[in-house]
Amino acid sequence: MVTIGTIIRWALLGALLLFSFITAFYQFVLTAPVDFVPGSFLIIEPGQTISGMAQTLTIGHVVRSPMIFRSLVILYGGERTAPAGMYVFNTPQNVFQVARRISRGDYGYAAVKLTIPEGLNSMEISKLISEKFSYINEGEAEVVLKQYEGMLFPETYFFPPRASLQMIVDRLRAQFDKSIEPLSQAIVESDRNLQEIITMASILEEEVQNDIDRRLVADLLWRRLEMGMALQVDSTIGYVLGKGSLELTTKDLQINSPYNSYRYKGLPPTPISNPGLAAIEAALMPTPNKYLFFLSDKDGINHFAVTYSEHVKNRKKYLGK
Repeated sequence: MVTIGTIIRWALLGALLLFSFITAFYQFVLTAPVDFVPGSFLIIEPGQTISGMAQTLTIGHVVRSPMIFRSLVILYGGERTAPAGMYVFNTPQNVFQVARRISRGDYGYAAVKLTIPEGLNSMEISKLISEKFSYINEGEAEVVLKQYEGMLFPETYFFPPRASLQMIVDRLRAQFDKSIEPLSQAIVESDRNLQEIITMASILEEEVQNDIDRRLVADLLWRRLEMGMALQVDSTIGYVLGKGSLELTTKDLQINSPYNSYRYKGLPPTPISNPGLAAIEAALMPTPNKYLFFLSDKDGINHFAVTYSEHVKNRKKYLGK
C-alpha cells in the first residue's frame, strides 16, 4: 500500500530531477559560458566541418556544448551553407543565437570581401588590400607581404571593417598552410624543398593557363635545371619590370637581375607570384615528357618542341618571329 509519505517523497524526487534538468538546460543551452571573453571570434575556413567549428567555439568559451551546437546548426540548415569568414562575438550569446548566426552568415559586422585571384604577386595584393582598407598604406603592405611571396594563398576572404594588416597577412598565410597540408607527405618525399616547389609553381602560374600543360611545362623546366640550362621564361623578368610577356622588349631581356632567367641559371631568388593549388600540384607532380622547349601564342595556347630547330619553326609559325 502506497502511503502519503511515499507519494510525497516521489514527488519531491521528481521535482528535484526536473529542477536539475531545467538547471542543466539553462546552463548549457540558454546561457553563454561564464568565462566568455568579449570580442571573441571564430574563423570558418572554406570547407571547414561543423565539428571543427564546434570545437573552436568551445575552446574559445563561446558555447558550452559542442554537441548541442552541431545539432542546432544542422537544424538551421547551416551544415553545408555556413559562409566562410570571421565571426565576432562582442557580447555573450546562448547556443541558439550562436548557431543561428553562423548558419545565416551573420558575422557580427559588415564584412569586407577581399578576393585574391591566382597568380597575383605581393605588389598587386598590396594594392588590392589598400583599396579595400584605405587606412592601410600600400607601400607598407608591400614591404610586409613581399616577405611571404608565393605563400599568400589566393582565395576569397571576409574581414572586419577595421582589420589590421597583420590580421590579413595571418589569414592568407594560414590558408596557404591549410591548403598544402594534403601535399605535405609528397613534398617530404620529393627531391625538392618547399621553397623550390612554390617558386616553380609561381612560374607555372604565370606562364601556362591550363592544368594539363602546366604539368608538361613543369617537367620541361625541372629538366632544364638538371641539365644546367637557363629557364628562359619571360615571367621572371616581368616580375621585376612589372610587364607582361608581350610587353617585354629585347632590351628588357638583357637586364642585370637575378630574376633574369635568360641571363642567370637556376630558379629566381623568390617566387614571382602567389600560385593556386593546381599550379603547386603541377610543380610537385609533373607529367614526364621529352619536350625541352615551349611557347605560348597570342591566344595562350602552348606549343611544344623537342629540339631547338623545332622551337624556331614554332616561333615563326605562331609568333611571327
